[in-house]
Amino acid sequence: FPFGLYKVENLISLGIAFLIFLAGYEIIREVFFENRGMLLIRPATALATAAASALITYFYSFYVIKKGRQENSPAIIADGRHIRVDAFTSLVVAIGLAGRLLNIAAEKGATLLVAAFILKSGWDILKESLRVLLDASIDPKTLEQLREIITAHPAITNIREIIGRNSGSFTFIEGNLVV
Repeated sequence: FPFGLYKVENLISLGIAFLIFLAGYEIIREVFFENRGMLLIRPATALATAAASALITYFYSFYVIKKGRQENSPAIIADGRHIRVDAFTSLVVAIGLAGRLLNIAAEKGATLLVAAFILKSGWDILKESLRVLLDASIDPKTLEQLREIITAHPAITNIREIIGRNSGSFTFIEGNLVV
């Protein structure tokens, strides 16, 4: 697999995107189509736990995404976004509990808002994974910068062609140079 081996990370990211879509679907289905009543013995404790879980998980997702960017790992970045979905899920629970304590029906509105964030996160991961898996070219600005660097070398007289693509955490550049 001279070029395809590094795409395994993007296949993992693709799988994570589908899991995120599934989580969004399950949240919507649970709130809008499952009318199960919940008996809460200590709603204030449940609210505090859900809110703390949402905050901790949300900030942890930033750490994981930052590490993924440092390692240039699409799979770690996608996992960080998946962790953020878990934070949004806890947020829906916290809003629902707060609404219940205040006798306000806030759960369905919060669910739609959070589901939109979840689906957007899944779409972003899906789109980036497919770009790499389908060998989309790297952006023109980067190609132009590479062209400038290469032509600055005194042995290079012309660049006939230069193309680039991402594969996992690597970027492959191919060029046809005149020396």
